[in-house]
Amino acid sequence: EKLIFITSEIDRLERLLFSELCEDLITYSAFVFKVSEHIATFDALLALARKVTQYNWVLPKNNSQNEIKIEKGWHPVLEQMDDKSGEPQKILKNDTTLTQETNMMLITGPNMSGKSTYMRQVALIVILAKIGSPVPATSATVGKINSVFTRIGSADDLFGGRSTFMVEMTETAKILNVADENSLVLIDEIGRGTSTADGLSLAWSIAEELTVSNKALSLFSTHYFELTNLPKYKKTISNFHIETIEQDDKIIFLYKLKKGSASKSFGLKVAKLAGISQLVIDKAFAYQNQKNTFFTSEQLAFHKPQTKEFQINYDFQKELSDLKIDEITPVKALLILQKLKESYSK
Repeated sequence: EKLIFITSEIDRLERLLFSELCEDLITYSAFVFKVSEHIATFDALLALARKVTQYNWVLPKNNSQNEIKIEKGWHPVLEQMDDKSGEPQKILKNDTTLTQETNMMLITGPNMSGKSTYMRQVALIVILAKIGSPVPATSATVGKINSVFTRIGSADDLFGGRSTFMVEMTETAKILNVADENSLVLIDEIGRGTSTADGLSLAWSIAEELTVSNKALSLFSTHYFELTNLPKYKKTISNFHIETIEQDDKIIFLYKLKKGSASKSFGLKVAKLAGISQLVIDKAFAYQNQKNTFFTSEQLAFHKPQTKEFQINYDFQKELSDLKIDEITPVKALLILQKLKESYSK
């Protein structure tokens, strides 16, 4: 009981002392907030100064034109990423040129190739330039940009009762209603949350609206390769892609921005990298090579795979699915297993 009393008394005294401290601080609250504000400002300036000396950031140029010109820019977060050896990671640097003559960069390339990272990097450089900070680039010129709008990522709004696609469209509508020639707009893979036909049509129309009506400086990434035809009709749009090469049935991401559109999306290879089983990848590859995009149940049932490995997996899976387990005796089950072993162990 004595120990419990002592513990309780200690808690009471701690609360009393803390309460008295708070009352004393109230008297000096304005001073404390002012000091905190100065410390925060100093901390931010010190952090930016360290970036300049440690990573060779440069002071950007400002002008009254509607343009963004960045030479060898990079994402500031990537500076602090180390590889497995503990050495600083080599930073890949890309150029950016957006003017009223070419106000949209249409970017294609596979997932994980760095499209979104590149787009974010441009936005960060513009924001840093506008607050008077040095920027991660060899040189940069940022015109009279007064707003940055983004439509990146995908998430639903559970509390608002809005689907992922509805959130995407709502945010895009706000951009189309507000953005102007003094805006930087980032649109990342618009139209994913609906049918391919609807998504493609919307993406095409939104890209046209941004470049023609809004005249905003825009970075527009997409997996719809049909959109790469837009520059034929709108001279203010230019195709770019993130370079990726295929080597020994693998893909290598080079994270380098190049002129022109990507040759293909490498979706199946990225899925394989993510851990999708080889059986599923083989099926997808076989379906991809069919003339028709969609299959009837009969076509799927009698679909003949094109690779030997796929054929073996397919036949084995079909034999198992055809078995009527409820009608098989233990002895018959052993015989079936023996037969399967002999058939597929050759």
